[in-house]
Amino acid sequence: IAGEGTARLSDFSPQHLATAAWAYGRASGGRGGEAAPAVLGALAAEAAPRLPRFSARGLATLAMAFSRAGQPAPALLDALAAEAAPRLREFSTHELANLAAAFATAGHAAPALLDEIAIEAAPRLHEFDSEQLRITARAYATAGHAAPALLGAIAASERRGGQQHSEAAA
Repeated sequence: IAGEGTARLSDFSPQHLATAAWAYGRASGGRGGEAAPAVLGALAAEAAPRLPRFSARGLATLAMAFSRAGQPAPALLDALAAEAAPRLREFSTHELANLAAAFATAGHAAPALLDEIAIEAAPRLHEFDSEQLRITARAYATAGHAAPALLGAIAASERRGGQQHSEAAA
């Protein structure tokens, strides 16, 4: 399957490339066997020059796929960070959280991207659910990336959310 699939990657739309990478990354979980590096390498090579045609969701999915697979793809992640940073307004809160988490999990330094995510996310924190807030905070901690304004706002938001839940229970 891997050989046949990689031979046809040029026929895949950006959405299908992201979905294929996500599925392969999820299935392999870093344990894709001997074919994993070749398949993920082929997906990265096909996706990188086409990143401008990816949707925000596709970019976030692609980043998550490679972080989940545990296969290094530094050139792809560099290109993805450069493509995503100026387009962050297109990203949902779910996609922002997952994008930050993907780079942190992959251990791939992308300080400019994380700075831009912090700038985009801070005024939108009211749109984040509690899981997205936790994912975002964990991503910045894992990456060791300072974002005091964002992390302070997340902490305040979580405290308010906890108080609201306590008041509702009373």
